Amino acid sequence: MKRAVCGPGVCLAMALLLMPPSGLAMARDISLSELGHLLLEFAPLEARETIPGEAVWAEVKARPGETYWVYAPRRVHQVVYLAVQGQQVAAGDAIARLRGPEIHHWQVEYSLIQEQYRMAEARYRRNLPLYQRNAL
Repeated sequence: MKRAVCGPGVCLAMALLLMPPSGLAMARDISLSELGHLLLEFAPLEARETIPGEAVWAEVKARPGETYWVYAPRRVHQVVYLAVQGQQVAAGDAIARLRGPEIHHWQVEYSLIQEQYRMAEARYRRNLPLYQRNAL
């Protein structure tokens, strides 16, 4: 005789349906009078320069050029800022140098698209006279 085995999802659903409502945690508001003799105290707020506790092996610094936003077609992992914050730059001046394999891949892709455009433009110019004479 074979026994039917239910999957974990079916078993969980059945267990939740068969569980009495008292077994489920319910959120409700409690008034202070219901707490009995519980003592409630508030500590005064103190400003601190450091957080007490163990030192963490990390350091937070503001990076030069942090407020610059560099929008790139790929996720860039290496950015070298050439202009410092507040420096006057003119249109066309380089303010950052992007490096890494993702930039190399983008440059290769861009070169291929440029070549495809040049080929399509040459084909268009070559076929334009034929099109104008209704030969195409």
